[in-house]
Amino acid sequence: MLRWLLAASLLFVPTLAHAESAVVLVPEAAVGGDALERARSAVIETLAERGVRLVRAPDGEPCERARCAAELAERTGADFVVLVLVEAREDGGSRVRASVVRASGTPRDASADVSDAGFGAAASAALEAALAGENDRRLGFLMVRTDPPRARVEIDGEPAGESPLRRMVAPGEHRVRVLPERGEPRERTVTVRPVEETALELDLRAAEDDEPAPGATPARTEPSPLNWLIGGGLAIGGVVALISPLQTLATDGQCVDLIEDVGCVERVQFGAVSGVLLGVGLAALIAAVVVDVVAPIRVEVGVSVDARGEGSAMLELGGTF
Repeated sequence: MLRWLLAASLLFVPTLAHAESAVVLVPEAAVGGDALERARSAVIETLAERGVRLVRAPDGEPCERARCAAELAERTGADFVVLVLVEAREDGGSRVRASVVRASGTPRDASADVSDAGFGAAASAALEAALAGENDRRLGFLMVRTDPPRARVEIDGEPAGESPLRRMVAPGEHRVRVLPERGEPRERTVTVRPVEETALELDLRAAEDDEPAPGATPARTEPSPLNWLIGGGLAIGGVVALISPLQTLATDGQCVDLIEDVGCVERVQFGAVSGVLLGVGLAALIAAVVVDVVAPIRVEVGVSVDARGEGSAMLELGGTF
C-alpha cells in the first residue's frame, strides 16, 4: 500500500516576490525506508535553494499519478506538486523519477539513475531536470558567498538567509545587502541573466575604503632623516660628556699638587660630578643607538587624486618615543 512521505511541518524558507509553494509526495517503493528519506530530503533541499515553500498535503488516499497530483495542487493552493517515484531498472538497479505537476498544464518528468552517490543525489538531479524548462527560461540563480561565512543576506530588501546561499530570482538587477556580524553592512547591485548563475563574493574582512582611488599612489612610510640627525647629536654629546670622567678614572689617585718637604696636597679623585657626567654620557650613547636602529621618527608620503583628476602630495610626520 502506498503512503505519502511528507514533511512533518511547514518548511520555512525566505520568501521573495517570485517564490512559489509546492507539495512533495514520495510514495513507498521496494527499497529501504532510509533510501526514501534521503530522496525526500534531497528534494526538499533543492526546493529550498530555489526559494520554494513547502506545503503540507491534506490527509487522504495516496496517489502516484499526475492526475491526482494535479487535483492535490488545486485543493491545497500549491503552485505545483513534486511526485518522486523510485523505480526498478531492467539491470536490477534503481532510478528516481521526478514529476512536476501543476493544477493545469502538462506535467514535466525527468529521471536519474541511482549511482554510488545514492538516492538523494539521484532525486535532486531528477528534480532539477524536471524543473528545467518549467520556468527557468525567465529565472536565474544568484549565489552569494562571503568570507567569513554565515553573514545575513537580504535580496531586494527581503531576508534571504545566511551566506553561502543560492536563490532563484527573476532576471534583471537585484539589490543585495550583506550584514556581517562585525563591521558595516555591504550593499551591491547584481545583474542576473535568465537560466545562468550569477555569483557575488565579498571579503568582509577587508574594508571597502582600503583600495586607493584610480591614479592614486598608495601612501608609504619610511624612516625620517631626523633619526640620523638626532642620533648623531646624541652620540657627539655623549662622547663629549664621557671625556672628563674617563680621564678622571684613568688618573685617579695621581698627585696634581706636590709641595717639597710637605708632600702631595691634592690628588685626582673620581667624585660625584664625574659620576654624573659618566651616566649622562652613557645614556646619550645608548639613546643614539636606539634612535638610529629603531628609527622611531617616520614620514608617510603619498599622492592622492581628487574628483577633478588633480593630484596632491601628502607628507605626515609621526613617531613614538
